[in-house]
Amino acid sequence: MKLLIALLVDIATAATLFAVEPQQLPLVRAGGGYTFLASPSLNDIADLPGSSVTRGGGSFGAQLLLGSLFQGVFFYGVEASYLRMYDYSVTGASTVQFNTVPLLALAHIALKAEDVGFIPFLQAGAGVGFTTVTTAVTNKPKATSTQSDFALMAGAGVARKIAPNFSLDFLVRYYHLFTDSTATGGVNLSINASFRLGHLY
Repeated sequence: MKLLIALLVDIATAATLFAVEPQQLPLVRAGGGYTFLASPSLNDIADLPGSSVTRGGGSFGAQLLLGSLFQGVFFYGVEASYLRMYDYSVTGASTVQFNTVPLLALAHIALKAEDVGFIPFLQAGAGVGFTTVTTAVTNKPKATSTQSDFALMAGAGVARKIAPNFSLDFLVRYYHLFTDSTATGGVNLSINASFRLGHLY
């Protein structure tokens, strides 16, 4: 009997030592929104007779926060997104579309330690943006070029806790791509759903 009690105490102690706080479990965040082009302005294209310019477009993406440090305040992870930055056309000349897929290492800082209610946070990321530029010229085949550029991201958001393992989030992020000819930047607004893996109660 004493041996059984000792064994149960040892199991309980081990469970306490290796227990993972809910806010330290991996979190998946996915959603979509819209990107507003910040640079280049494309005013030179817009001023041409018969031109049409769209500065921005739809977006979607996902983040995976793998773990945390400092008692659930600082999180690290990865992000993959699709951003439609701009497209334009010039009557009788060409049509150009610029899209990018940033793959980033991610840092996430929660500004509220308690994992309840509204939780404001900050984010930053760095990595590679895989950019695709599609050009269609009159009387010529459509051409597509792909390049990889250094990419940065900085943003902020707020999460509204709905359940212990689920929240709805609103994010504002700025993406900056160091493209060959000129830097390309955009402000992305998105609504996301977040699910904490392994926290099912």
